[in-house]
Amino acid sequence: MNKSVKQLLEIDDIEKELFECKAGVLAIHNKDDKLNQFPVTFIYKDKNIYFFFEEDDELFESIQVNSIGIFTFLKEEKIRKSKKAGFIPSYKILSVTIFGILKKVEDVKLLDKLRQGFARKYSAKEAGSELDFSILDKALMIDTEEIKAIEEIGG
Repeated sequence: MNKSVKQLLEIDDIEKELFECKAGVLAIHNKDDKLNQFPVTFIYKDKNIYFFFEEDDELFESIQVNSIGIFTFLKEEKIRKSKKAGFIPSYKILSVTIFGILKKVEDVKLLDKLRQGFARKYSAKEAGSELDFSILDKALMIDTEEIKAIEEIGG
């Protein structure tokens, strides 16, 4: 078994993947200092990641703000045969991880822009139709300190 791991450094390529990706995993500490990981949909804007919660979401209330949050997504990519690798690959994975401080989004104008961006990304409804934003009542962000992207090819 062989594998090749390469860190991607071009922010434009990494951001393209973040704009296209639909979901990932958010890892946070709650107020009891227990680590929680859960699948999330998200918006990437201005080098930060934003997540939405419903009005009475217990998870949102249990999040320890101003602590480290980590968001990761994996993307399986098509395998291209290459003599460069020196072996015949059977998988190719891109992983992007964002580390930063968790903060609640309280700016009303920003929250409205994020809701609109979320609707454009995820809603199947036509533009201009009435959308129910009740599931987008509260927002949390990771104020990005580091973005790390790794491409792994193996087989």
